[in-house]
Amino acid sequence: MVADLVSSFKTCVIDNLNSQKINVDTTALKIIHHHRGDAVIHCGKSKWDGLSTEDLKNQNQVLKIDEILFEQNQLFIKLNRSSTYTECFKNIFAPESLFPINNGLDQERKIISLIYDTECSFDDLTNFRIDLLVQTTRTLATAAGYDVRTNKIGLNGLYFTYKSNQPKDSTGDHKIVLCGPVLNATASGKERKMNVTNYKRLKKAILIHEMENRDNFDEELSEVLVNAVLKFEFLRVKACSPIMLQFSDSETSSSGSAIFVLYNYSRLNAIIHEFENRVLKKYYPPLPSVELIDFSVLKEEKEWILAFKYVMNFPLIVKETVQHLQEGKPSPHLLCSFLFSFARTISSYYRSTKILLEAKPNLIPVVNARIYLIKAIQRILLTALELLDIKAVPVL
Repeated sequence: MVADLVSSFKTCVIDNLNSQKINVDTTALKIIHHHRGDAVIHCGKSKWDGLSTEDLKNQNQVLKIDEILFEQNQLFIKLNRSSTYTECFKNIFAPESLFPINNGLDQERKIISLIYDTECSFDDLTNFRIDLLVQTTRTLATAAGYDVRTNKIGLNGLYFTYKSNQPKDSTGDHKIVLCGPVLNATASGKERKMNVTNYKRLKKAILIHEMENRDNFDEELSEVLVNAVLKFEFLRVKACSPIMLQFSDSETSSSGSAIFVLYNYSRLNAIIHEFENRVLKKYYPPLPSVELIDFSVLKEEKEWILAFKYVMNFPLIVKETVQHLQEGKPSPHLLCSFLFSFARTISSYYRSTKILLEAKPNLIPVVNARIYLIKAIQRILLTALELLDIKAVPVL
């Protein structure tokens, strides 16, 4: 289940990454204690201002803090990277760590209803967009711990529509999510001539042309890729903003962001597959358990960015997509932006760093540490794609 795929990490979200500076206020300490899971114990509402950096360093911690400095009224917190990697990957690969990321909600599970006009035609591009927004919001909200109902009148929730003059009696007490229309970039106003069926057909034709020389490109793969392209095109923009689409063969692209993300997933899959083949051939020794890995060998800054900024931060990104849900502001576009940025960083790391090094005694620890990093990255990519109902492609 999708809700079981989102890991919760007791981690800091503050580091000296790229000389990032955090203003000294109680928020910084709140963040640290919240992600350590001990905010109630150590940071009661009346105790925030009494905490010092020494209090923070001396408490038993999930992650080790090497250094805390005040400089020019700013707070610098330096994590021990080796132990941070270990705790991160232990959480990623431990089955008991997989549960809804609902620690951002109130103690009792919140119920929310998602309503949309069931009489509208979903072959219309704007209504198709609304349908995608509703389905994706439902998945993200469920992952974040909401009890989601669909088209249940009388429950507190959201009414999705593109009509600004929606009658009050049709929405009940729901907050209106006013979705931007799908517009023709070469004409004015809402697109009315191109329907979903024809737009999918256009996208498929473009993909076939672009991938005609690939051996594994078939009907099944083309359907997967078209679905991915449409999801990114219709979800990457804020729900309230219009989408501008091109509708001619010469002007329409295959929405490279979706293909780019899937391509990088298949790259990671190929690395892991090759590593496992070399283990079977006894070129590499079997991969030890995560507790036995020396992650201090991960020296490259891109490795730290991938683990800290993306892998460890992923649950918070998912929470942000529904953070303002009850205000009528679902934000699945944040997950699309996260995925594309993540894929660009993965691609940069892939081009600059060799993962499968020679099987020399001094290099095997590096290979093992990097394989765990690759596996963690792949897990997050897979989870994010499933939240968008996009099928990952093992080979592309």
